Formats: sequence, C-alpha cells, structure tokens
Amino acid sequence: ELARVYDEGDPLLSEYGGLFVKAVADSNAAAQDKALDALNAFLSKATEKHADRAVDKTCANIVNKALGARTGTVQRGTEALLKYIELEQASAVVDALVAGFTNKVPKVVVACIEVVLQAISAFGPKVIVPQPVLKTLPPLLESKDAKARDKAKELVVELSRWVGQELIRSALFKDMRDVTKADIETAMQAVAAMGKPKPTRFTRKEQLRQAALKAKEEAAGPVAAEGEAAG
Repeated sequence: ELARVYDEGDPLLSEYGGLFVKAVADSNAAAQDKALDALNAFLSKATEKHADRAVDKTCANIVNKALGARTGTVQRGTEALLKYIELEQASAVVDALVAGFTNKVPKVVVACIEVVLQAISAFGPKVIVPQPVLKTLPPLLESKDAKARDKAKELVVELSRWVGQELIRSALFKDMRDVTKADIETAMQAVAAMGKPKPTRFTRKEQLRQAALKAKEEAAGPVAAEGEAAG
C-alpha cells in the first residue's frame, strides 16, 4: 500500500508511521525483511513530521536486531537509517548507532561503525555532527575485535577528510597507542591528496533548496538572454 502513496498528505503515512517499531525487530527473518522494505517505502514518501514519530525506538531496533542479521537485512536496515537522516533525523540515528558501539555482538558493532562511515561520507559534517562520534572512538580503536578496530580507523580517516587532520589529532591522539597513531597518520596522509570531499546525498530540505535555486537560475537564464539580445 505504501508504494502506491503519491502524496505526502496521504493519511496512510500517518497511519503506518508508528507500526514499524516492532516490525523491524521481527524474529522471523523474512517478515523482518518485508518490514524493512515497507519502512524504506514509507520513508521515501514521508515528511519530517511522519519520520519523527517513534524514530528513536525504530532506529534502536534496527541497530540491535537488523544490523547483526544476514547481509540483505543489514543493507535494508542501513538504507532505512540513511533515509531517516534525509528526513532531518540525523541526531536520533547517530545516537542509536553510537549506542550500538557497545553492543555485545561484535558484528553489530562493526556494522554500526560502517553505517556512521557511510553517513559521514554521504552527507558530510554539516548533517552528521562529528563531535558526538569522535568522543566514542577511543574505546573502539582499542577494541579486542580486529574488525572493529580496523573499521574505527577507517572512520577516523574519513572524518579527517572532512574536518581536517589537526582536529583528529587534538581530539584523539593524546591517549592513543603509538602503533595505532602511526597507522592513522599514514592513512590520513594517503587520503589527503584526494582533496576535500563533497556530499553526495542531501537532506530533503536541502534537496528542495537546491531544486528551488536551480529553477530560479533557469528562469533567470532566458530573461538575461532576452535582455542581452535587446541591448
């Protein structure tokens, strides 16, 4: 039904908004995947107001129940979290992911770091505020799980591309082991030559702002051309 919603004012969006909390945590894998597919369809049509409903609990359940599941489920859960960010829910999403950094299941921890990495890479630091993430990284960089350590290093290096190496050093290097520090320094230097990145994904508000700006520029183009011709 959600796939057939064409208007953000459709009452179905309000009706379905609060139903995903339990559905995305279904113990039946097939049912969980269907719930995540429905959630992604919902978020594609929803407004910020719709997304705000039960976002904290829904994201927490995605983190705890979907990100440790099979690959397809992880992908569905990841996309739902990124879609929530598009709908101005970055703070709630990051809170849920950061809470997942201390999950007892190593696979969930690694998946949470990966989603934060994807979010930073896609949206940039104006949407994904770096400070709350940076504060949580020292324990991950010393994790007993090698995959978590390596993924945390990747995240640090990606953050350095956006906020600069000096901020990374001042925020993290003080209590960092020398071997970890050396690994990160080497990796940061390697990506420095790539230059500063630009966002590839935008919040819904930013999408609308860019569309309005483009329309304004296109409307001004013919007017400007006519003025030049008349002159």
